[in-house]
Amino acid sequence: MIEMTPPPAKFWSVGLANRFWQSLDYGDRQSSLNSHQAEYDEHGRVVAVIAHGDPGIANWLDPCGLDEGSLAIRFLSCRDTPAPSIRLLPRSRLEIELPPGTARITPACRAQTLSRRRAGVRRRFRR
Repeated sequence: MIEMTPPPAKFWSVGLANRFWQSLDYGDRQSSLNSHQAEYDEHGRVVAVIAHGDPGIANWLDPCGLDEGSLAIRFLSCRDTPAPSIRLLPRSRLEIELPPGTARITPACRAQTLSRRRAGVRRRFRR
C-alpha cells in the first residue's frame, strides 16, 4: 500500500516496471497512475494498492503478474517532494489497513477506466 500527499505540481505519476525498468502494460492494465487519473481523499491524499487481482480500490496498481520489479514515483515542477509511505501487507489485512474513505470502484467502472486508458494510448501512439 502506498500513501502520499502529492505536492502542488504540474504533474505527478507512479508507475510499475519490471526489474529492468521497462514499463508494464499501461494501455490495457492499470500499472500506472498520474495526477489526472488518481482518486484523492478529502485531505488531498492518494492511497494506492499494488495487488495481483483487482481489490476494488480505485487506485489499484496491477503488477501484470510479476512478483518483483520496480516502482517509480515522480513529480514535475514542484518545490517539495514528499516521501510516500509504502507498506507491504498480506491481502487479508488490506481492508483493515485501508484508511477510511479510500475510493472504491466497481468492476463495471474498472472496465470503463481501462477502456479510456486503451483509447488514450491509441490516440497518443497513432500510426
